[in-house]
Amino acid sequence: MEWFTDRQWMKKRTNSDGYYNMKYCENVNLFLDFAYSNEITVDRRVTKRGRTVYEIKCPCFKCQNVFYSSRENVHKHLLKNGFMDNYTTWHAHGETSIHEVQQMKDKIVRLEEEKETERLEKEKERAEKLAMMEQIEENTVTNVQMKQQIEFLLKNIPKNSYAN
Repeated sequence: MEWFTDRQWMKKRTNSDGYYNMKYCENVNLFLDFAYSNEITVDRRVTKRGRTVYEIKCPCFKCQNVFYSSRENVHKHLLKNGFMDNYTTWHAHGETSIHEVQQMKDKIVRLEEEKETERLEKEKERAEKLAMMEQIEENTVTNVQMKQQIEFLLKNIPKNSYAN
């Protein structure tokens, strides 16, 4: 999946000896598989002779995603001409929608992390309150005294004032 996330290979069509870079050739085929897997970016038409032709926009340096061409021709163009400059997001080949799906996944992960952080904060707050109550019980009053104080307050505070 590195070929998909790290697009540096797109700039390395030939090696230092001037021959085709094998990694580039392999990744061009993976790119074509990706492009043809997105039906919305593939132009499908039937020729006069009844043959079905599938074409995509050619992202080579010369065609610049303007002209549609067959898989074989796009492959040849990419080997001969390389990719057009700055074509790192393959918008003409369906990546926009895939990118949006990835963004949605990232957003879900962030929301789950925020919920977990909130849960941990509440748990910490509860633990602090419990520790404080235990400290109060140990240091200031006994349970019997606390019960007496609560009963006294309940008897002497008007009912309307603690209903809310």
